Amino acid sequence: MKHTFVEQSHFLCTHRAIALFAKSYVDCYSIKKNTRWSVVCERKEDLKAVRQQLFFEMNQKDTVVSGISMFTLDTLAQNFCAALASTSHAQLRREIPSHIFCPYIDVNLQEKFIEIILNVFGYTGSDSLSLAKHILTLLDTPLPPDNNLAEVILATQEKEQWGRPMQEISLTAIKQILATIHQAKLELTQYARFQSLTRDYLSRGFSDHLSHDAFKSALVFPKKFLEGHILWIGAPECLNARSGPFQKTLVDEFKNALVTTKHMVSEHTETVFYDSKTHLNTDDSQNQDHVRFLYSENKPDFLKKTEDIFHDKDTCVIKGDFDANQFCTMRMDGEGSYSLSQKDIEDWKTNKKNTFVSELIPHINNVFDQFVSVCSLVQFKKNMQGIAELYEIETKPFNDQTVSELFLLSVQREQVTVGDAHPLSTAPMALSFVATPILPTRIVVIGRPSAGTAFGFHEKMLNNAMALLKQRGVAIDLPAYDLLCKEFWKHLLNSNCPVEFWLENKHELKEFPAYIEPHKNTAPLNAPLPAVPFSHLEKDIFETALIVPDWQKRFHRNENRIAVTQFETYVTCPTQFLLLHIMAIQKKQNVEFEIDPMSLGSRMHQLCEQLTTRLVTLVGNEGYITFLLPLFRQLLAALENEDIFLTSDKEVLKNAVQSEFQHFPMEHKDELILAFFESLDVVYDAPDVEGKAPFVQAQEREILKRGFFKFLQTEIASLEQGQKTRIAVVREFPVLFALENFEFSGKIDRVDATRAGFEIIDYKTSKIPKTEKELVFLPSQAKEKNTCRLSVQGALYSMGWSKFISEQGDETPTGVALFSLYRLKNTDPDDNSILSCAFSPPLYFKDELYQKIEEEYSLYATLLQQGNFMPNPIQGKNTCVLCSYKSVCPVGKKACL
Repeated sequence: MKHTFVEQSHFLCTHRAIALFAKSYVDCYSIKKNTRWSVVCERKEDLKAVRQQLFFEMNQKDTVVSGISMFTLDTLAQNFCAALASTSHAQLRREIPSHIFCPYIDVNLQEKFIEIILNVFGYTGSDSLSLAKHILTLLDTPLPPDNNLAEVILATQEKEQWGRPMQEISLTAIKQILATIHQAKLELTQYARFQSLTRDYLSRGFSDHLSHDAFKSALVFPKKFLEGHILWIGAPECLNARSGPFQKTLVDEFKNALVTTKHMVSEHTETVFYDSKTHLNTDDSQNQDHVRFLYSENKPDFLKKTEDIFHDKDTCVIKGDFDANQFCTMRMDGEGSYSLSQKDIEDWKTNKKNTFVSELIPHINNVFDQFVSVCSLVQFKKNMQGIAELYEIETKPFNDQTVSELFLLSVQREQVTVGDAHPLSTAPMALSFVATPILPTRIVVIGRPSAGTAFGFHEKMLNNAMALLKQRGVAIDLPAYDLLCKEFWKHLLNSNCPVEFWLENKHELKEFPAYIEPHKNTAPLNAPLPAVPFSHLEKDIFETALIVPDWQKRFHRNENRIAVTQFETYVTCPTQFLLLHIMAIQKKQNVEFEIDPMSLGSRMHQLCEQLTTRLVTLVGNEGYITFLLPLFRQLLAALENEDIFLTSDKEVLKNAVQSEFQHFPMEHKDELILAFFESLDVVYDAPDVEGKAPFVQAQEREILKRGFFKFLQTEIASLEQGQKTRIAVVREFPVLFALENFEFSGKIDRVDATRAGFEIIDYKTSKIPKTEKELVFLPSQAKEKNTCRLSVQGALYSMGWSKFISEQGDETPTGVALFSLYRLKNTDPDDNSILSCAFSPPLYFKDELYQKIEEEYSLYATLLQQGNFMPNPIQGKNTCVLCSYKSVCPVGKKACL
């Protein structure tokens, strides 16, 4: 017998299937003790919550829980394979697929296994595990005879697909991915897996074997399992999208095989298959009156409150987009999860003894043992060289040295836990099921609503391959984590339960997704720490030399990762870096009457990135140059009409934009108009910050409008130079590289391809002084010229991009020819829109200029590591005049006299 339940809540106390399963257990267990009770969760992470909910249900009936077996899809499949492989029945052994007698590997091992193969073939990007997940999905998708994976992946590189261009990546990366697919397909045949068990046996010969009297005694575990009560907990679904490690069609095939065979073996036992499905579909109407947004102004108190809230039994805590590991450095005992630094790994390799590494050694040893065990799964090592030659790529011999090198690469992405982790680390997250005795009276979310992770462009290529297969009628799930997260949070807010978002600081209010608007019900979570008088600051800091060797420990900055923009502040003036980024001394802002430059900058970047992405997606990298230049000119001419440009009515501007498209009978006209409309929405639909005066909001709108105007001006000026070959090759590209013992991180706004090489573009929304007419990359150049602007960002981004290009394996890589600041601050036509610095010849990884830049900035990284914060403005008085700290800095005071 099968009962199906469709639930609409992530709170398990409302799930009827769990309640009925628990009731049946209570009613029958003492009478029918031989009956088997099993729970199957499609997702491994749901086991704990479901088990806890069953305890809650049975404790209400004073029943002790025992004898219930808990399975994931993998552990159930592994038990089936073990039972089948252990049979001694000769005929049954002949009819069972041979792979079932092989060692079983679960889906996590499969993904790590494929990642290692990908690394051996030379792909060592930080997204290698994500690529491995995509590759596994493609490998396990049955394809029609006229399709093969190589053809599908190469098809994504055609200029046009479905009327729009696809993402272009290097040929070497494509070859590495194809070689991995080739090798992984060969390797996975040597193991028992959930996927192969389902398709090769459960959906074919399993029911025949169970109905055969001679085989029943040999299939003890499957028969006992199917004769008992089964509670099936499905992964949350939304609009035909679902979460979980396996494809929906595969999971349904597995479940249907169990239901069919259960009916055969248990028709006289009256046991039930409880099928629980959860659909999180919601409408767009939301009442957020019961939602509060509380921001912290005191980080130590924020830590205490997030620990104390777990003791409130009436409150459900959900982890949002917040890293609990950052609490490690604030806890007195230092316990928690840590990312491993390069120094930790070096100390582990050399067995160097110090207190911290001594605690880490057992954890790193455990990670190493697990890594080696995954590497040992590779059976066809000798085939790798032949496959590499087939795809014309280089590979390393799969030996101990290669395993060691790959481990050192992968371990840097690991985290280890010392002592007890913060309770927030184990709290339910987006899409998690939540176990509670009854519905909570309050929900507290720590952090902003979590969203999906942005895909790298190699992942996008495989996503495109999946989309192409789906278009051809292949049953395959497309990545839908973003959609599922959105529905989860909307569903949470649609409940009647009061919801509170606890935010680390006030700036996070500006980072909420569009479907949740923190315009009202915002308030401080706590009181700020007492202000320190400037007189004390001057006395305590500047009467002594600003050399602080232990600054990271003293200011609780144990991490070695620094933003490129922060490092630019240090190079400009070390004292300014200390006060702004380490001691966090900032000018107090009047929310009501002052414009928020950070919010404006964020919205302006959003406008540029969103519009560029939409335009490139619609007309292509080359079409952007061909079709859009005349359109930009027409739009700019229309906006020069003051009656249109100065209007406060968004619809007037939208009508003006739409009318200009009448002169351009181009493809995708409606989609292009919509793209510009969305940009105007960013300009006009500002978040309603509580307490901000209306005239300040109007002022911010006008600044954004001028930024939009300046963006068109800048694009025209750039395209009219005639040097562009492709626009926006990548956008929002993350950069991470090392200097000395620091890791510098940043995000490149955009990269264009020109005839001379790549142009790296940074949108600059802050004002650039008119005296800064030239852009330079080297600190030594900035010291010599008072009329130049030093761009540390430009230097490090250019180094990071050239390093990335060199890692793609192209025989003739393209260099960086240009770094440009696109100035979006004002609309003065005489003010140069683009401030650029050219590399002549283009910059390549580890060439002479690259090493010169690396040498100069390594010196500053060394000074920072030593804790040298002496006031040393790189351009003397010119730096001090614009500094916010000149009133407390002795050098600044003298400079401004």
